Amino acid sequence: ELLALADESPELRKRSEPTVRLCNEDVRLTRPAEIGRPSPAPSELAFCLERIREVRISSCAIRALPKEIGGMAGLRSLVLMSLELRQLPVEVGQLVALEQIFLNGNFLKTLPKSVGRLPILQDLCIDANQLEVLPPLASTKLKMLTAPGNLLRRPPQFASPPERLELHGNSLHELPGGPDWNRLRSLKAMGNRLRSLPQDMAMGLQRIEY
Repeated sequence: ELLALADESPELRKRSEPTVRLCNEDVRLTRPAEIGRPSPAPSELAFCLERIREVRISSCAIRALPKEIGGMAGLRSLVLMSLELRQLPVEVGQLVALEQIFLNGNFLKTLPKSVGRLPILQDLCIDANQLEVLPPLASTKLKMLTAPGNLLRRPPQFASPPERLELHGNSLHELPGGPDWNRLRSLKAMGNRLRSLPQDMAMGLQRIEY
């Protein structure tokens, strides 16, 4: 099973920075006979390997992750895009080295509170899901939060506001408040039900670069 996974993801064989990288579109390009067939789910082994720095999987039929993913100590980047994920296991919160999480194009309705407690998370992208609320984000290193195309009704809470914030296409009546919005460089919030901007954020708008 491990050999089959390594054949599908050659980056797994690298001695430094081994990576699990699976994309169903790539498979179809190399195996035309599989065009039109249901997208296969990768082996659960892909989420149980130690010493892996990045997991990048897209366009496969995955509805849930095994709880064993919590044992992937050292994982820095988790990219699971255009899958069929309905939920994340709380064990993702054990991956304290995580810097990037990309979950675009799934069916997530909630995120575990443990994900919000990840201490050095820098990028969280959860575009095009079904999220109504996000857990408070405790990382003081957060640079980017993108969550357009969800069902958010409450603004996210930050220990330290990000440099890039994208919340367009939700159901928000207000944006996040609090101090330290002078770090903000990019804001997208159209397509909500906003009535006003928080004063601290409005004061930071003059510093936006694009």
